[in-house]
Amino acid sequence: MKQNDFQKVANQVSFVTIVVNILLAFMKLLAGVFAHSNAMISDSIHSASDCFCSLKEIKCSCIISQSVYP
Repeated sequence: MKQNDFQKVANQVSFVTIVVNILLAFMKLLAGVFAHSNAMISDSIHSASDCFCSLKEIKCSCIISQSVYP
């Protein structure tokens, strides 16, 4: 598999992961609010932080790939 193909697949997987984590965080937040559960609300914040980490990974991988493969 070429580097460009690998990067496209990696970006697609990351995008799906971000979308699923956003949905998961939102559902956990709703469940936590309705059930008055601080643990569920904090877990939704943790899921949201996974989204931000995935976005950061995509950004860093693009920067690294541009510097290594100009």
